[in-house]
Amino acid sequence: MAQGFAELYGELVSDRAFSADDAAAFGMRAQAWAARFVDLHGPKKMTPYVHALAAHVAPQLARHGSLRLYSCSAAEQRHYVDKMVLFRNCRFGQKWCTSLLRREHRRLLARSLGLDRVPRRKRRKCEPDLAAAEEAVGATWEDLGLASSSARGSDSA
Repeated sequence: MAQGFAELYGELVSDRAFSADDAAAFGMRAQAWAARFVDLHGPKKMTPYVHALAAHVAPQLARHGSLRLYSCSAAEQRHYVDKMVLFRNCRFGQKWCTSLLRREHRRLLARSLGLDRVPRRKRRKCEPDLAAAEEAVGATWEDLGLASSSARGSDSA
């Protein structure tokens, strides 16, 4: 059973182009393998992949000559990176959708300019609003003993 699948899989991943006759012969072998699979394991174990192999691969081989058009490794890689960006940004409370759109915009801009990548803008460091903090706490920094009046800058009296 496993040997039959290994042979079918080996034919699919080979670099050769299938003619219409080769594709028809492959389809017959795939349908025979799927029938043995169902006889051995029962119809409830028939997965969509087994169905696709038995019913849909041979016509696509006859039409295109190979299954290279259906390779989705690039899409899978992009999905992985986007998911990584999503979880990284959600962890820090940022808007993930905005971050993904900015990343996609940088990618498209780099492609249009003929660059490998566009560097990110440097973030400005936030200066603390000490007056708002004092108002929220209800005490000055000096009252709390956390900072001298010179650390507050021009707000000190």
